[in-house]
This record gives sequence, structure tokens and C-alpha cells, in this order.
Amino acid sequence: GKSVIAFGRFTEKEKMVILVNGSFEDEEIKVPVWEVGVTDEEIMRRIVISDAEGYSMHNIEYRVEHGSVNLTVPATGAIVLKAYHNA
Repeated sequence: GKSVIAFGRFTEKEKMVILVNGSFEDEEIKVPVWEVGVTDEEIMRRIVISDAEGYSMHNIEYRVEHGSVNLTVPATGAIVLKAYHNA
């Protein structure tokens, strides 16, 4: 089953989503980022990822399609996403 918890935080200027996987398995999920005001004209940039091995601040961009992004949250890991305007 799905064991990812998602938190959304937003202000007038910033929109962020935090994903935490409580499972010992990687979880492929579809995240409804529209719920924090993200549109298809924006991208979600991964600014932090952590797993059992440690963490990385290497940025990866996810395209928003129909208000959602698809990604994999690592086992016992977490991801922080931040919205940016698609340049």
C-alpha cells in the first residue's frame, strides 16, 4: 500500500511540497500539486532528497501535467519540491 505522507506549504510567493515515505520500499506516486496552487505553467524542482544512504541537494525538475507530477520517493526517504515558473 501507499505509505507516503505529503505536506504542502505556500505563501503568495512560494509553493512547496514535502513528501515522506514511511515504507521500506520505493513508492511511485502522482502528487496533486494543484492543491497548493501550482499550475501547468510551472515546474516543480526537487531541492532536497534523502534516503537510507544520506541526502542530496542535486536539483531535478519535474513537469507539471494536469496539476500533478509523477515521481518516486525512495524507501524511508523524503523529497522537498519547490515550484518555479517555467522559463
